[in-house]
Order: sequence, then structure tokens, then C-alpha cells
Amino acid sequence: MEYLGRNTERFKTVQVLNDLTVENVLFISNINDTFPTAGQVLTWDGISITWKDDSNTLYVAATSSTLGLLKIEDDTEQSVAANSVSATASRTYGIQFNASDQAVVNVPWTDTNTTYTAGDGLDLSGTTFSTDLKSNGGLVIESTELAVDLGASSITGTLAVEDGGTGLTTVGTNNILTGNGTSPLTSETGLTYDGVTTLSDYNDAATASTNITGFYFDYDKSGIRAASTNSTISSFKSDMNDAATNNGTAVVTYIGFENNITNANATGALIQYGIKNTMSGADLQYGIYNDLTGASIPSISVGIWQKTDDAAMDIKFVSAGNVNSYFGITTGANGATTIKTEENGAGETAHLTFDIDGAIDMNSDGAITLDSGAAINIEPYAGSAILLDGTVSVDGGSVTGITTLGVDSVSLTAVQTSGETFADNDTSIMTSASIDDRINAAVPTVPDEVVSTGTHIHKQTKVTLDATACNNLNSAPQTLVAAQGANTIIVPVSVTVLVDNDTGTADSSGADLIVGLNGTTSYTYALKYARRFMLGVTTDMTFQLSNYLGKVAAHLSTGVVDVPLTISTAPAITGGSLTSMTIYTSYYVIDNS
Repeated sequence: MEYLGRNTERFKTVQVLNDLTVENVLFISNINDTFPTAGQVLTWDGISITWKDDSNTLYVAATSSTLGLLKIEDDTEQSVAANSVSATASRTYGIQFNASDQAVVNVPWTDTNTTYTAGDGLDLSGTTFSTDLKSNGGLVIESTELAVDLGASSITGTLAVEDGGTGLTTVGTNNILTGNGTSPLTSETGLTYDGVTTLSDYNDAATASTNITGFYFDYDKSGIRAASTNSTISSFKSDMNDAATNNGTAVVTYIGFENNITNANATGALIQYGIKNTMSGADLQYGIYNDLTGASIPSISVGIWQKTDDAAMDIKFVSAGNVNSYFGITTGANGATTIKTEENGAGETAHLTFDIDGAIDMNSDGAITLDSGAAINIEPYAGSAILLDGTVSVDGGSVTGITTLGVDSVSLTAVQTSGETFADNDTSIMTSASIDDRINAAVPTVPDEVVSTGTHIHKQTKVTLDATACNNLNSAPQTLVAAQGANTIIVPVSVTVLVDNDTGTADSSGADLIVGLNGTTSYTYALKYARRFMLGVTTDMTFQLSNYLGKVAAHLSTGVVDVPLTISTAPAITGGSLTSMTIYTSYYVIDNS
């Protein structure tokens, strides 16, 4: 700096005076014009500039023993704040110069931190791990805790039985589950419950011997009941209660237990039991115990109602010593009832005893016949008499001379015999021959099934065809009536056809429906016929087939005698257009011998 004197009051060069910067020409009024001594420097005290001794120290490069200046290693400004000062042991390190005389610190530091990455099922954000959960996969976070959501929709795999699961991935609608140890449960297709009905549905295709039980209750009692206890064990109990007041025209039927057992045919030895009881060892046994009380119309109530074929025995009680010795009751046509006892042996000891604590009143709308293979004994109690109101005559061991026999307030005065004109009155009885004459006169002669002349009867068949049979009627006609034997001709009287149409597939074939003999597919030999019967029809349909030309065959015997009555189509129907077909055929048979 060039000093120009106090009055000049300007500096011509640029200089830095402590915190004062002078650029170009700076005018200053407060400059002390005292001459400086050697080593003094101008200083600014905020008011004026004066000469003062230089108090700054001249520094050289710093060493380990000399205070001095140094260079830093990098001029980049550090934006990260410094850590707090600490007095941690083994963490203080000295400063050194590198080859460029820059101050550096060498820290003998070993990186003991572990670098983590998120594995399967995890997410890593900074130093925080979190779960990477599959949507609806079963795992959820509840209040910062990992939990299992058993209602999730995308859980895969199955939970084994030993872990509290079923071992299944799906269960059929309404199917009931059954267990087998630790193996997966079985979803029983034949055992279902739909909220109303429990159904056991078993389809048996076995050909070997089998033992199948629909419901099995196995009860084993080993506990000794204490004194005065009363226990009741029921293997099956139904409790039904109608607390409603039904409409007066409503019909509500309650069935406690119902059996429906059917066999398609009688091939083999087929035995059916509606109820089968086997009991032993009790003090008191009831095979069937009914308690029927409280009916609003007791007079029409029935304790046991049973219907069997007329030839079947309705009730059969067998001897414990020989099951072939029995007492039976058989009810046949028109209520005709037979009471029978049978001894399985050479004797005649199957006696029937009535031990009546009161009177016997036999109120019959017809004759009373006592037909015995031995004597008929009437033995009144000692001191009592047999009262016959009228004359009793005995002819050759018979009672004769009775002009009037009073029975149940009816006076019988005559016996009608065979050959006599039937008398419709309430004063006579009939002999068996007379009864037979009356029956033969009243019952018309039953016509024959197969005739050449005279009265004949009509018979009827029902045949149901499935979709496959319907599709194949042109190539494989179906039998309506089987061949009736040598020298016979089947004559159809009427044919009614119920067609179940498949609405998804319409028939476009224009096929004719033909009923004829021996599988004919020619309409010229159709006995019953419907032209283009389902063409353009989109609904189910009922047909009454009509007669056609009346031609049967171009022969008198071949294709006519001893052949079946069949149904066919010409041409074949459109495949799949029919779901089923049911044919009712009324017919009679000619004896052409």
C-alpha cells in the first residue's frame, strides 16, 4: 500500500485491512497520520485506522513437535454433523501427513457389521425387516403381531389330520366327513346332509359275498348301575312335535320309521326284512311295543296295519322249539282271512285254544261253518246248558229237526242246497255246493289271453327308452312286446308314446315313428305310425299312434308269426334331440295254429 498523506485521503490500490475491503478509490476521513515504525501494520478498530505493532505469529509447516500450518486432504464441505465428543477407550487416533503433506488420520478399524438382505417372505427397509405376506395367504399382522387367518381365500396345501386339519382341499356339497386314523378324512359321496335330510346312498356293484349295514349302533355296557337307578338306552329315537294349528284342509303325515326295499327281479334267493329283532337275556321283552293314544278319531286308528300279497301269510308266530311249527293268519282278496296252525311232525297237536274271560260274540255277515277232521265238541261249564232255540235233529250223527236256528237275533229257517234257486233273504243258510253254484253264476268266465275265436283280453306293456336307445332306433329297433310263441301273432290295439324332448337339440331329420313286427323300419309295414313325429317340435310331446296301411309283411308266416312287436324310426333322429321315450302298448294275441 502506498501512503499518500492524510490530506490525500485516498488509496489507489486494493488492499484488505482486517475486515475492511477497499476497492479502486476508498475515501477515509479518520486515518491517523502518525508515521509507522518498522514492523507495524495498519489496523482498523471500527472508528479509525492506526499503526500498531504486528502481533501475528509467522507459522511454518506443523510437525509432531512444532506448532504450524497444515493442509487438509479434501476441500469438499462435509454436510454430515460431527459425532459428540466422547472419552471412549481405544477410539483416539493421531494425525499424520500423507505424501502430499495433507493431514490424514489412519483408523485401524475392522468392519464387524453384517450386511443383511431380505430373504423369502421378508422385506428390508434400511435396518428394519418386515414380513412380505401373500395376499389372502393365511398370515396377517394383528396389532403388530403375526397371526394366522384361517378364513383366507388363497391358502395352499392341506392341513394334516394329526395337525388338527382334515387333509382335504375340497369337500363335496352336503357330504359328511369320516375319519381313518391320521389319514385324510373321507368326503363321503354316499353320506350327505342338506340341512333337512341325512342321506346314506350306497351303490353296490359287488359280485362276491358282502355284508352291508346302513346304520350300525354298537353299545357295550360294562358299568354296574347303582341301586334305585333307572337307565334307558335307545339305538334309534325320533322325536317329532307339531305345535302349529294347521289349516283345516291340510294333510300332514308323520312317519317315525319308513322302509322302502325293492328288487328289480326275483333271480336268486332274495330275502327282505322290514324290521328284524333279535333279543335275549332280559327279564321282559317286547318285540314290537306300540302306545297309541290321543287320536281325535280313535275308531279309525290302527295299532298294526299290514299289507301283503293275498297268498302271503300276514302274521306268523313260530314255536321256539321248532320254527316250522307255527300259528298264522292270512288275509286274501276281499278280506277273506284264514287262521292256521301247523305242527312240523306227524302228529296233530297244533291246537288252537281260546281262553276267553267273557262271552264270545261271533257276528258274521255270512254263514258260519265248523269243518273239522274229527269231532266237534261243545262242552259248557259244569251246570251250564247248551241252549238251542228250536228243534235239533240228528241224522246219522248229525243234528236234525231244527226248524229255526237263532243266531245273533237272526232266525234261520232253511238251508239252501245245490241246484236250488238262490233265495236272497236273512232266514236261510247255504251249503258249500250251493255257495259254489252261486259263485259260478255270479262270476263271469275269464277270457283267454291267446285266442283264435271268442272273447279275449287286452294286455299292456310299458317300455322306457333312454337317449342312446332313442338315437339308435333306426339301426336297433326296440321290443315293445316279446314274441308269444309258435303260431302266435301280436295285434297292437293302441300305442301311446310320451316323448321327453331335449330343448337344447332340435330334431331336423324328419324321422317317422314306426310300430311293426320283427324290427321293421319300413313305413309300408307299419301297424302304428306317426309321420315326421318330432320335426319342428321344441317341447315334450305325447302321441297316440294311428293305423297306417294295415300291411304287416309280404308273407303269411315269415316275419308275422312268433315275432316280437317293435318300435323304430326311419331315418334315424337327430342325435341327442330326445332325452327319453316311454311307450305304453295295449295288445292281444292271435292263436294262428
